[in-house]
Amino acid sequence: MNKFAIWAQLEAKSGKEKEVEEFLKSAQPLAEREPGTTSWYALKIGPAKFGISTRSRTSKDAMRI
Repeated sequence: MNKFAIWAQLEAKSGKEKEVEEFLKSAQPLAEREPGTTSWYALKIGPAKFGISTRSRTSKDAMRI
């Protein structure tokens, strides 16, 4: 059961939007292999805005990022 969640919002600098998007796509497999991480999502909120949501069972696992 998940007890901890972290939500982070990112805003790419002008001209770096695609780079941030590609970075987040490449990070998902790494995040999913992290011990204690039960879910990890990245999403595009707007043209330059992105979000990351991660969930874990313990606070120690949540702070591993």
